[in-house]
Amino acid sequence: TGRETFCREWLDQQLVAFGGVEPVDVQATLLALTAWSIAEAIGTTGLCGGELWLCGGGAYNHALWQALAERLPGWSLHSSAEMGMAPQWVEACAFAWLAAQRLAGKSGNLPAVTGALGPRVLGALYHP
Repeated sequence: TGRETFCREWLDQQLVAFGGVEPVDVQATLLALTAWSIAEAIGTTGLCGGELWLCGGGAYNHALWQALAERLPGWSLHSSAEMGMAPQWVEACAFAWLAAQRLAGKSGNLPAVTGALGPRVLGALYHP
């Protein structure tokens, strides 16, 4: 989901039912939920360890790193910055790659990951 669903307004609506929750408790709960969600998703892969590369805003969140390290003891955590990709650039670079694939008429998906029936050229071009 994105900001259009999971945003401050949504959170405020959810907290009304609890009343009087301290902001520090809300932040700790959201951090725990994020770490748990990531660890659960990684757990579905069947892998027990390896390298986990963090990007986006979470790569700057030391409390998230600690929570992930606790939940994923077999994993080595790294920032995408270590490979020369600033964490805040990863999403933009991914979309640039997808656009380049589209312009070249090449597949932009991984059927083994997405469950698609086969490789597909993604996106569309609209000429004026």
